[in-house]
Amino acid sequence: GYHIRADKQRKGYAKEAGKAVIDWGFKNTNFSALYSYMNADNVASYSTASSIGMIKVDEYSDEDEHLFVYKIEKNH
Repeated sequence: GYHIRADKQRKGYAKEAGKAVIDWGFKNTNFSALYSYMNADNVASYSTASSIGMIKVDEYSDEDEHLFVYKIEKNH
């Protein structure tokens, strides 16, 4: 997930960091896809995931929360 200090939010830092993590992950691992899990009510997190090219592929509930699952494939 993304954790950005409140006074630094909405400045593009999460998007920049997310892109860097994706780039690093695909350059330095053999993974064909990367996933991000977030609370379904966390609009900022799933908006960021979407803005960096991830797509929602699943959602589920566990005993404590409802989660969204986002994915990006290596050749996106």
